[in-house]
Amino acid sequence: MLNALLDLYKSSSSKTPLERFTTEIFCGVLRSDESLLNIFLQEFAGIEEKNANFKICTEKTYNNSRIDIVFKNDDYLIFLEAKVNSKENNGNQLETYASILKIQNKKSILLYCTKHPEPKDQSIYSPVRFKSFLWNDIYILLKNHSHFQNKTLVNYFLEYLEKQSMIRNTYFSIEDLAIIHRLPIIVKSLDDLMQQVKPLFIRYFKKINENNSLDNNLGQIYKNTRYGMVRHHLFKGDTKKSDYSSLYAHIEIDKNNPANTKVVLNLWIDRSHINYDLITQDLKNGKSYLPNFIENETEEEYEVIFEESMSNFQSMQHQFLAIEQWYEEKMSALHKYMTHYSQLEWDANKI
Repeated sequence: MLNALLDLYKSSSSKTPLERFTTEIFCGVLRSDESLLNIFLQEFAGIEEKNANFKICTEKTYNNSRIDIVFKNDDYLIFLEAKVNSKENNGNQLETYASILKIQNKKSILLYCTKHPEPKDQSIYSPVRFKSFLWNDIYILLKNHSHFQNKTLVNYFLEYLEKQSMIRNTYFSIEDLAIIHRLPIIVKSLDDLMQQVKPLFIRYFKKINENNSLDNNLGQIYKNTRYGMVRHHLFKGDTKKSDYSSLYAHIEIDKNNPANTKVVLNLWIDRSHINYDLITQDLKNGKSYLPNFIENETEEEYEVIFEESMSNFQSMQHQFLAIEQWYEEKMSALHKYMTHYSQLEWDANKI
């Protein structure tokens, strides 16, 4: 049911706030059962008091900072920052939240929930108590606790976490063992393909940021389910750390449906970019020059996406060459738009 609601939202809006959607669902589940809320706070916040009458708020503002989830009662104030496909904003978001909690006249706790592990130095947030955990930890708690078995809403939420790839395997299946010996071969093939595309990327966009490119192959596959190359900071004036813009050429791996693996060229702009509105409007105006691209806008980002299913190359005798030609066509079109039709100040020394 929850996955169907998300699909409906995606089909009717260009903005898909996945983190906001997930946060509201999770809070709805917690509000549905006071015992569930007590067990959650005991497990992750160390609250031993039963029936402590916690109130749950979402998108609550403190000192101009918008907190994803706030739990509060007469004694405690707890902030929970929840991430799905993103990381801590600007690297100091949690420190800001801790500084807000320090001046509150209550017992303060800072919680951080992510999809992938993000090690944090707890001493930075002292004396505020800090704990980080994964959506997978929440999944395990709900899945295994006897109190939640056969709870319909909890089961819907568990299915949602599974479908959104927010849980981690803790075992090897027979299928895993059957293909594990091929992993080095598969990774080598991905590397060979992208090394073939690499000269095109450099020709049109002048450089690759090596810290997130072919040299980091396994990390890309594990964390981002993709493999390829990236070039950051595409615009003049992109000197601030917060001015995120990136161009990716990669193979996007669908863990739930291997047949849906895609070849992708993706131009990405973070909403925090100082020229976000100018950039997005320019790209939207360029649709006639950039045919057949997908436009995706969420609360966090704007994307121009060219993609093709890998299955469409399956029957071709020379798959790598066909994929290289596909990239040639898309990169050439994007480069021509940047240099001839766009009103933006692209970094002239590099584009």
